[in-house]
Amino acid sequence: MRGEAFVAEVGRRTGLPEREAAAVVRATLLTLAQRVPGATASRLAAEVEPGFARYLRGTPGAAPEEFDICEFIDRVSTYSGLGTPESTYGARVVFELLHGVVDAQTLVEVRAALSCDLHVFLDAGKPARGTD
Repeated sequence: MRGEAFVAEVGRRTGLPEREAAAVVRATLLTLAQRVPGATASRLAAEVEPGFARYLRGTPGAAPEEFDICEFIDRVSTYSGLGTPESTYGARVVFELLHGVVDAQTLVEVRAALSCDLHVFLDAGKPARGTD
């Protein structure tokens, strides 16, 4: 999915205008890059639209920051300029759409790098068992 289509789909699903949808995509990817190891962020960056990849460029060998889902949402809200409800739902939608553009093995690696409370974002977009 191209960048414009990705942002448009985030907007459609969240009800956010295009500018706010783009902001929540950027904020979610920036926050994710801070939360996972640099090598994982770089692998993820290699699989997304080049315009989004810049938000995921990790520093090779960089240790991830340790923070929970509340801090994740707070950072998305701060970076996007959106309220907590919009940031929470927007981040969930971004993670859901990543399932359609990122290799399953990369998502397994991302999931392994996240604390259990953050798994809800990745699990939200995963197909139910038996529907693959």
